[in-house]
Amino acid sequence: MSSILEVAESPKAWIPVPGYPGFRLNVKYLSPADIKRLGKSCSRQELNRQTRAYEEVTDNELLAKQMTKEMIQGWDGFKADYLKDMMPVAQATLDRLNDEFDGMVPFDADNMQVVVDNTYTRSFMDLVMEAAMDLRRMRELEDAHLEKNSDASPAM
Repeated sequence: MSSILEVAESPKAWIPVPGYPGFRLNVKYLSPADIKRLGKSCSRQELNRQTRAYEEVTDNELLAKQMTKEMIQGWDGFKADYLKDMMPVAQATLDRLNDEFDGMVPFDADNMQVVVDNTYTRSFMDLVMEAAMDLRRMRELEDAHLEKNSDASPAM
């Protein structure tokens, strides 16, 4: 007998970033299978000198960065001033963000990579990890977003 269970696409939800008004992240849920896949990609075989056997060793820092990059699907409300709190940033970058992007940090893979690799704000990564591994919270946020954006009034 084959299973009748089918895994749906991972939910995504917008979560506010505490301490940064208006800044929110679009975070994707990571299943245990996703985490296992990422863990394998961040592991390598190392020789244990005591046992003389090869053991699989996971680079936990790399794993955290890879997970964060996979979880963050977008952001909005990310002000250049917030970026200054999170990592060292060149004045030329701040000037360009202010001139070309109205003081906002646009979301793209390159910008996300820089933020994830250089952030000082451990709570930022912890927030992403916590949200993306809590399916119940993801569903609640997703439902709240749908409810907020639905038109409850009947069509005329």
